[in-house]
Amino acid sequence: MNRHDRVNKYLAEVLKRKGFSTCLEPAIPTPAGIRYPDLVVWKNGVCMVLDTTIVSDHKNPDDAHERKVVYYDQPAIRAWSEVVSGVAADEVKFSACVLTWQGLPSQRSVRELQTLSVTKSSWQLLSVRTLEGGVECYAHFMRATEAICNQV
Repeated sequence: MNRHDRVNKYLAEVLKRKGFSTCLEPAIPTPAGIRYPDLVVWKNGVCMVLDTTIVSDHKNPDDAHERKVVYYDQPAIRAWSEVVSGVAADEVKFSACVLTWQGLPSQRSVRELQTLSVTKSSWQLLSVRTLEGGVECYAHFMRATEAICNQV
C-alpha cells in the first residue's frame, strides 16, 4: 500500500467512526473529464469533498491545499455530491488532507478537517502513516538500487 493510500484509508476510517458516510475515490463526470477525489463524506447536512496529497518539504503545504480545492470545486462535482449526500450543491465544502514527506500537516487542512471532528491525535496518526509510507518508499528504492548494482 502506498503512502497516499495509507493516509487516505486512515482518514476515511476516522470519519466513519465519527458517523460520516464515506465514498472512496468516486468517478465523477465533469465537462473537463472524469474527476476522482479521494473521499466524499457527509453527515447531518454537511458534505465535504476531500483529496489527499503528500508534498515535498520544499513546498508550502497550504499552497497544495488551495490547488486541490480549486481543482475539485466545480459545478458538476457539487451537483454529484448533492445527489449522493442530499446536501444542497451550494453547501458542499471542498478541502484537502495535505501532509509533507516529514508528516507535517497543512495548517489549513488541520483547521478545515477540525470541522469534521478530526482531532490532534488523529493528525498524529496521519503523520505516522505518512512516515511509514516514506520508510517503505526508501526501502523499496534501496532494494531496487541494490538489485541493479549487483547486476553490473
